[in-house]
Amino acid sequence: MKIPKFYIVLVSVSILLFIVVEMLRDRPVSWEATFSSRETMPYGTYAFYKLVPGIFPGKTIRKNFGNYGKMFEQGGIGDEILMIVNSEFYTDEYSIKDILSYVDKGHQVFISSFQFDDFLMDTLGVSTFSKYNGIGRGNAVRFVFSDSLLNEDSAFKYRFALYSYFIENDTAAYEVLGHFENGKPNFLKFKIGKGELFLNTVPLVFTNYNILKGNTRSYVEKLFSMLTVNDIIWDEYVRHVEMESTSPFRYILSVPSLRYALLILLLITLLYLMFAGKRRQRMIPVIVPLENSTHRFIETLGRLYLYRNNHKDIAAKKIRYFQESIQTRYSMKIKRFDNGFVKRFSQKSGKTEESVEKLVNLIGTFEAKESITESELFELNKMVDKCML
Repeated sequence: MKIPKFYIVLVSVSILLFIVVEMLRDRPVSWEATFSSRETMPYGTYAFYKLVPGIFPGKTIRKNFGNYGKMFEQGGIGDEILMIVNSEFYTDEYSIKDILSYVDKGHQVFISSFQFDDFLMDTLGVSTFSKYNGIGRGNAVRFVFSDSLLNEDSAFKYRFALYSYFIENDTAAYEVLGHFENGKPNFLKFKIGKGELFLNTVPLVFTNYNILKGNTRSYVEKLFSMLTVNDIIWDEYVRHVEMESTSPFRYILSVPSLRYALLILLLITLLYLMFAGKRRQRMIPVIVPLENSTHRFIETLGRLYLYRNNHKDIAAKKIRYFQESIQTRYSMKIKRFDNGFVKRFSQKSGKTEESVEKLVNLIGTFEAKESITESELFELNKMVDKCML
């Protein structure tokens, strides 16, 4: 099927116009906490992702989209710090064990989230408690470092409707590195084997809004001063559905209007293929059936004989037709029309010997004559047809 160039050009121009319009159009501000490193909205982490190389000068930062076990098995990991920032940290038991094993071997892992995986909390012997902080973005939440030398003149603060803190456990081995003004811890360090695991419950300090508008940038810089200066593995796997797409359509799919336009385009294309795109069959030419020239030839020949009045010749042809028909139908070889023929033909055809004998006598009479009349020809034709039926 060949699609007309007009449709191809129309579709291409339409897609191009949609892309240009969406790229030039101001995107509405979204206050959704995505924590995406490529999101420039208030609660994305684009600014923080760009700030990390400055906090760890001379070090590289790379993203991880696969599960942790697979990442660690692939090798090529030195003293890199695994950094996870999201609204919640939930994964499977095997991934937790892989992370703890990674820490045990002498690495550092930093996780900032409102809520943590239950298996991780049970393993570490701590738990968290979440609390709503007013309506909307909430009241200002203040927090400080345990080391007073790291605090500024006043406590760090940010606004959000939800905040969480750790519930202390005397039996668990950890160090409190930070807490809210009410004394509830929000930043813990666990010594596991040769490495260290850092857990933080104020992930919003790493978002664009707080990095650029609030006073939490200095908090972030001081927080990471507690970590060893190493290369960074920025984790995207924990956010699952928010993982960065490698598809060439990732920008179109990330913009709602473009995504709907693409779906409409696909629907129109499907409808076109189902209906308008069907193979059009060329008009079938009208073929005039061949004329039955044999019938016309017979009519012409008969008319010729009729005009010539050569009834003897027509009778001879009729007799010959009678002989050939008998040979074809009854497989009888005819040498002459005699009594033997009459008997054999009567037996095979089922005709009476009297009728066959009468026809044979008539044939013998006509063969002996020089000419015959029209009525005699009609009589011969009638008797031959009667014997052949």
